[in-house]
Amino acid sequence: MSPSYPYILVPKALEKFLRGVPDRGVPEKITTKTLEALGLKSKNHRAIIPILRFIDFVDPSGTPTDRYKAFRDRSKGPALMAQTVREVYADLFQMHGDAHEKDNEALRNFFASVLSRKS
Repeated sequence: MSPSYPYILVPKALEKFLRGVPDRGVPEKITTKTLEALGLKSKNHRAIIPILRFIDFVDPSGTPTDRYKAFRDRSKGPALMAQTVREVYADLFQMHGDAHEKDNEALRNFFASVLSRKS
């Protein structure tokens, strides 16, 4: 079975959330109320939570994981995110070893092929 990839219609919101992680304390849980308190109030912003689950930053209950906590370290966070992306998108990197350098069209083609295999 092909993997399912969560996505967000407003990637700037995800970027805002992730950039702020090192500056915030670790919440007990990350919920829609947490997002709203950070100014991420749109229903589209709720997609951040499944993405955080997908990258193992929160567990199924929304509790931040050790990976989330390690990401808070500014000296190690970027490398941890790179490692995380390579892990969760392993099939993408298997097909394109330089996936991080691919243009939008190549990435769209990859994800479209994954979706078509699910149908």
